[in-house]
Amino acid sequence: MAVRASMADLITTTKRLVGQTVASSPWTEQQIQDQLDQNRTHFDYVLLDRDSDYRHFWSRAWSGTPESLYRRPVSPQPISIPDFSLFTRCGFYESDYSLRSGRTEADDSYTADDANLNDGTFIFSTAPSVELYFAGKGYNIYQAAADLMLETPDFGRLALASEGRGALSQTYAWREKIQDYSIRGRQLNRRIPRLFRA
Repeated sequence: MAVRASMADLITTTKRLVGQTVASSPWTEQQIQDQLDQNRTHFDYVLLDRDSDYRHFWSRAWSGTPESLYRRPVSPQPISIPDFSLFTRCGFYESDYSLRSGRTEADDSYTADDANLNDGTFIFSTAPSVELYFAGKGYNIYQAAADLMLETPDFGRLALASEGRGALSQTYAWREKIQDYSIRGRQLNRRIPRLFRA
């Protein structure tokens, strides 16, 4: 599969995590995308949380109730629809996402005036005045970076334990970096197992 334009920012972020520079490119963008795809979570029209005036939406657990004075759902969808509280911290979305007023492609589509896809924040200057549902793909960039580094790229010498770059000769241990990224990755875009909600 060719490199998708919607993956450009995620690929750039992953390159930064693994310390890849133009002068030293052990992985192609295709290889980075393939590894990101192995660490992908699909979100199928998941209910977003929002502020009281429908201008700021984000991918966090929806906390409203029908009786809430400031958080009354106005969409015809039932409030029992799964929301982001079923997942660990979510973010790093591909840019081909969709925001709709319901859980089908027939529902009205909305485009945010400002979107931060790293943490799933969407801001509107004109309030849509409806609940919004997110459909898209989130990527575990930390686990993808750890997986890439485990491949021990060939720099023309023995398997690499650490690497120095630049005039400052900054050195970091790859093994420690892999472990740290794996720990971060356990908390990103993961469905919470055995979760029971009232």
